[in-house]
Amino acid sequence: MGRTRRSLVVTAVALLALAGCDNQESTGVPVPPPPPPVIAARAPVADKAGTEEIVVTGAQRGEPEQGKYLAITQSYSLSLPASAVEAVQNRHLETCAKLGCLVLESSLDHGYANRITARTSVRISPQEVAALVADLTAPPARVTSHSTATEDMTTTVLDTDKRLESKTALRDRLTALMHGPTHMSVSDLVAAERELANAQGEIESLTAQRDYLRRQTEMVRIDVDYNGEAAVAGDTDLTPISSALKGFGRTMVRAAASLIATIAGLLPWLPLILLAGWVLRHPLRRLLRR
Repeated sequence: MGRTRRSLVVTAVALLALAGCDNQESTGVPVPPPPPPVIAARAPVADKAGTEEIVVTGAQRGEPEQGKYLAITQSYSLSLPASAVEAVQNRHLETCAKLGCLVLESSLDHGYANRITARTSVRISPQEVAALVADLTAPPARVTSHSTATEDMTTTVLDTDKRLESKTALRDRLTALMHGPTHMSVSDLVAAERELANAQGEIESLTAQRDYLRRQTEMVRIDVDYNGEAAVAGDTDLTPISSALKGFGRTMVRAAASLIATIAGLLPWLPLILLAGWVLRHPLRRLLRR
């Protein structure tokens, strides 16, 4: 009788585990595969003194269509004086903090010939996109290009939710079996706990994946590139002249340092040079007379 009961318990645990696997494989959402991401081509903005007005539509704000989960990315390329790049980027980051942004990336690069570039990537709630874009396009920045990319992640989100629901149901059934009225042997408890631990691990992994997907679809990603303009007179780039003038002092210091290093290297040999000259002065005179 004991063997029969034990066999029934082991069989129940195995069936529950197989049911969880079957549910996981059969939870795919019966919808056609999503279309490839639709990426709007970068459209150059007219080059004029004022800032081009950017009209933010509902789709650009990240408002999802009914029943769809969309990951929206907006990209802006800004042109401004090189001396203002760092200050403008810091101002945008301060505005972003006030609006509750999540900063993904922020970098500043002092390149060759005093050229400065920067990049910032953030995630922001759709309701705050218009306020951030208004600050991005404010002077002295000038928008040279902007684009919007949309990726449909509906299938991935729904499939993750179904898999999480299936694993949660499996965990609950295993827990009920372990705490039920049926007596279980030590080996049966070990097998059930192992299956329960596996189910719990998959639940935690799926929960993290679901939260990441929701963050992508519930917030809008905004990428900003800052391009510092060089000082020009007419159509002539004056950056090389400015760099040469600023480097004049450094060149003089380096030349003086090289001269001092040469003298310091010759000083230990100076007594030997003088002694050799004194010894060789008579033979040299005789050689010259011949």
